[in-house]
Amino acid sequence: MGQSRARRVRGLLILAIVILAPGSFTFLFLSGSFSRWFGFWGAQQPTIAYPEQIELGECEIGTIATARFVLANRGTRELVISRIQTTCACSGLEIESNGTFSRVTSLSLPPSGTTNAVVRLAVNGQPGRQSTTRVLLETNDPNCPQAEILLVVGKVTGGVRAFPRSVTFAAVPLGQTVRSVVEIRDEAVKPRVLERVTSSVEQGVTTKLLPLPKEELNGARGTGRLIARVEVSVQRATAGSVSANVQFHFENETSAPLVVPVLGRFANPIEAFPEIAILPKSSQDGPIYRLRCLCRCLKECPFQLSILSTPPGIKASVESNPNEFVRSVLIVWDAEGPSSAVAGDIHLRAVIAGESYSFSIPVRVLPKEKK
Repeated sequence: MGQSRARRVRGLLILAIVILAPGSFTFLFLSGSFSRWFGFWGAQQPTIAYPEQIELGECEIGTIATARFVLANRGTRELVISRIQTTCACSGLEIESNGTFSRVTSLSLPPSGTTNAVVRLAVNGQPGRQSTTRVLLETNDPNCPQAEILLVVGKVTGGVRAFPRSVTFAAVPLGQTVRSVVEIRDEAVKPRVLERVTSSVEQGVTTKLLPLPKEELNGARGTGRLIARVEVSVQRATAGSVSANVQFHFENETSAPLVVPVLGRFANPIEAFPEIAILPKSSQDGPIYRLRCLCRCLKECPFQLSILSTPPGIKASVESNPNEFVRSVLIVWDAEGPSSAVAGDIHLRAVIAGESYSFSIPVRVLPKEKK
């Protein structure tokens, strides 16, 4: 009796597998999951791997929550993440190396390559509620051209806060100084007392404590009592990104100091967009082997532009433009040449009001797909 029942159960299981298996493979094929799981069935392609959601737990307002995760390329071709953005100006994707954080707006990974990424987020929101921020990635993965990572603060708790939460600025010409006044307010019944302020002096960030206006001592913003006003100044002698912190330390405080990120970039007077030229571009009609790059004068002055040198296999020429503050550079890859990848820089010279400035546009050419 028991053996007969066991045979019937096995028969029903086999029947279920026979019925469901074709439908399961059809779903995987139509949804695109089949090609992602079994990449060897199609052409070589990159495949991005990333966490879709990161839980940061309970965080106090004004503190910095840190999310660490891994970005990986599970495909068989180089993965290029050409644009990295966040939905909050107080955060950005960074790469950590030897305790130093470097903010990035693009990166590439070879097949089977990985990188340890970090997002530092200034916690904000209504106390008692959840707060979310999204990290947006644009990739050359045909199955995932746009990836999104959701950072979730499960519960925001009240505390000391900074206004603004971060000091951020876009491309600023060298020689100029960025200044911002940061107010520190405390929602605690017994407000904290500021002990000292520290900053990343090595990155050109300095601070100055300002007097407190009497008319604002009772918290005119309705978000706690004003306990400090600090002027943050940023100045750099060389072009590059600024990813620094201003830290506010309080008396008798055992927790970590309040951190205000300082994020921005000092640039040469001429800025190129896109910052990196990646070829070929994909289109419905096939690969495109040319790209126009716009060079803009940050000082909004007329300028002259010339090409100094280009990588092998790359041609570049300056085109006329009706806007005297902007010049177009046409970049062309010789598609009939070698199929190997190209990595190099186009070197240019700009002349503004008699002064000469040199800069470069990085060029990346991906290898041709094997037919």
